[in-house]
Amino acid sequence: VYNGPPVMLYTGPNPFAHQLIPILHTGYIKVKGDVYGIGLIEKISDLNEGVNVFVNMITDNWNIGINRRYAYDVQVDIDHDQLDQGNTPGGKIGVVGDPTKAIFPLPNFTPDPQAYSIVDLYRGMIEMSSGISDFYAKGVGSPTGNRTSSGISQVINESGYVFKRYIRDVELDILQPMCEMVGS
Repeated sequence: VYNGPPVMLYTGPNPFAHQLIPILHTGYIKVKGDVYGIGLIEKISDLNEGVNVFVNMITDNWNIGINRRYAYDVQVDIDHDQLDQGNTPGGKIGVVGDPTKAIFPLPNFTPDPQAYSIVDLYRGMIEMSSGISDFYAKGVGSPTGNRTSSGISQVINESGYVFKRYIRDVELDILQPMCEMVGS
């Protein structure tokens, strides 16, 4: 994007025999009256941020589970140097009164397999919204890519409606006019 003062690059009749503007573009999702439309990232950014939040929460739970925190009674004489040498990565919290008479590990939570199911749920919503799936994970793709016509056809058939529409727009808005310009 050029953000400086306007610069006139050319003025006059179109010098090309095809009389088309030689700048071709298309949007992922077209919006009438909008040059760029809606991009792929704009459509799924909130869902992607949701996945990031859930993964961070799971990571935080693992971190708290591994790095135990301890509550200790500030009125009891505790050798803090020895306790720190014993490695308390989660830290210590001073309280007045009991914590079971001197020092007590705070309860922790380690995520179970059900905690990860929310990530798969969001991944499915992202695939549906964007129209792009993980073909390799579904057994459709291959690590070397799909270079054969049947492989490419299989990927296109597996893809969603939004992605198919985008491929059609690339053909109509870019490839066909480019072929016309080159032929002209």
